[in-house]
Amino acid sequence: GRPRWPEEQAWTASIANPRASAAALESASLFMNSETSQIRPYDQVVIPNHHNKFAQVTWLIPKSTHRSLHFLLFNIHSFHVNTQPAPPKLDKKLLLADPSLRDGTFNKSVVLLAEHTPEEGAFGLILNHPSGKTVGDLISDPEFLELWQIPVHLGGPVARDQLTFSAFWKRDSKFGFATRIAMDEAKTYLGEPDTLVKAFAGYSGWSEGQLEEEIAQDAWTITEPKTNLLNFPHDLTLWKSIMRGLSPYHRILSGAPDEILSN
Repeated sequence: GRPRWPEEQAWTASIANPRASAAALESASLFMNSETSQIRPYDQVVIPNHHNKFAQVTWLIPKSTHRSLHFLLFNIHSFHVNTQPAPPKLDKKLLLADPSLRDGTFNKSVVLLAEHTPEEGAFGLILNHPSGKTVGDLISDPEFLELWQIPVHLGGPVARDQLTFSAFWKRDSKFGFATRIAMDEAKTYLGEPDTLVKAFAGYSGWSEGQLEEEIAQDAWTITEPKTNLLNFPHDLTLWKSIMRGLSPYHRILSGAPDEILSN
């Protein structure tokens, strides 16, 4: 743990809707340091709700300076920004389901959002819901022989009767993918290094504005896919593996029992 001064307490303040929350927190910390040497930043944790509506900063404040707290918090809140955030660019991002979705199709799901536009909606695939079957269990055509051992995942609730192939790879420290590829392409990708080929029954789809509304309701956590995505098992444990690396808050969330998360 970090060293604590004697006779000090931790105080937490919220900064509402900073357009650049990191800059706002840094400015607030500079203010705190310049106004009094008795107050120092203890922890700064940005906790966006996908629209950067608030961030949280905590300081350790000696009891002798508590009378200055009201004045200081007033100045901290002056970092409010009134402009609306730009629409998020969501394609090629990962969506991690909020624990509140645990009873539905997206329970602890990690969705790769392959396509998204505000006007046309979004298309994605759940990466971590294995069906327990392989391509060979579903297709006996010898033409698919090379693909028979590929595991089949449940890509989402839409068109579950359709089977598609996708490839995922890491090249030059970058993550890449191709979805809904043809059978011959899937066979080609099978022979390439650092490449994973998967089959999906169904997909996840959102109509215009639907995903943005769900994000506004905190149904999803958005993050960038990393190259080590291919190193983890693509089952329900993938959700926890990614979630715990996002922030201290998400680490706690990922380790909480399901009965607590459901409350």
